[in-house]
Amino acid sequence: MNEDIYDNDILFRYLEGELPQEEALRMELLLKSDPQLRERLERLTAARKAVEHYGLVEQVRAIHHEMVPTIGKPMAGARLYRVALSVAAVLIVMLTLATLYMYRQLKPSNIYRENFYPYMLTSDRSEKEQDTLSSAYKKGRMTEVRAIFSTLRSPSARDYFLAANSFLALGKPDSAIANFRKLLQLDRQRHQHEFEDDTEYYLAMSYLRAGLIADALPLFRKIQADPQHPYHDKVGSWLIRRLRWAQ
Repeated sequence: MNEDIYDNDILFRYLEGELPQEEALRMELLLKSDPQLRERLERLTAARKAVEHYGLVEQVRAIHHEMVPTIGKPMAGARLYRVALSVAAVLIVMLTLATLYMYRQLKPSNIYRENFYPYMLTSDRSEKEQDTLSSAYKKGRMTEVRAIFSTLRSPSARDYFLAANSFLALGKPDSAIANFRKLLQLDRQRHQHEFEDDTEYYLAMSYLRAGLIADALPLFRKIQADPQHPYHDKVGSWLIRRLRWAQ
């Protein structure tokens, strides 16, 4: 039996929970030590999700169980032809649906929507808790936040940060990007780090919302690589992989 086919069969059974406990534990150890095997499992998982999403998992499982006992055994020509046609038909459908599914999964707007967490302003983040801009932001009045920001002569770091988030909430990622970048520039000039971690995450999200994956990816990678980053848990390996594939 071809080693790749054998591995895929074992991985399929692992995903389905069909392996005996001892084999499942051995597979988990192999997955921890073998990046290529993990990559293969992730591909199978993505395909399985696509199949499940479109209600084809039962058909594929039936063909899988029909084929496994026949591997390495003689098969009548007509029966082999019928099974081959069945497998080919399902594979074509699976490939088509998986392609459509992955295309949808890799659209920047979908990745953004599935991973975006609105910033919630808490009262302990500022000395001026009652200023009008913060009050408007807490109440979700993003248009009002933008209007107030435009009247400020010397916006604070927090003003820039909240204004940028209001632009993002209003579907204006380019304006959000400009204000987040201005905030980072001011922090460098003032040798401050106020809202730095928050700005990295929401700037990356703004790039993603604007479809600028090449700009978003380095920021997301930086966050994922730092376990101490407050947004580390929001940037998983699946998000990074989807962004890399979408480039």
